[in-house]
Amino acid sequence: MALTFESDDLDEIQEFVSGAYTTLRFKARADERHLLRIDQHPLGPISLDLVDWGFGLDAVGAPLGTIDLVGVHSGTVPRMETRGGQDGYGPGEIFHPGRFTHHYRTAYGHPPYRTLLRDT
Repeated sequence: MALTFESDDLDEIQEFVSGAYTTLRFKARADERHLLRIDQHPLGPISLDLVDWGFGLDAVGAPLGTIDLVGVHSGTVPRMETRGGQDGYGPGEIFHPGRFTHHYRTAYGHPPYRTLLRDT
């Protein structure tokens, strides 16, 4: 059964994301409207999550503990740092957001619309 989460409250967003994915600390930009919408669609052993970050942010996350693939539909992910490297991504690119057992640091420059495919 699909689950939808939508909020414009930063504390509520951080709590949901930390519970649904990984412990995440982020700093949002004050000059933007803060809106997050997530539609989670379980597909047996994987989940297709449509994630719409409606604001730019800088974040530090704990190890994901899952294998995730992220597709950037619009906007940018100008910085994704994990142990051993740093990259940036734009529209049409697909990437693995962090190593299974390593913390990561990221920044979203312009609000990207992302699709997340993850093992569950």
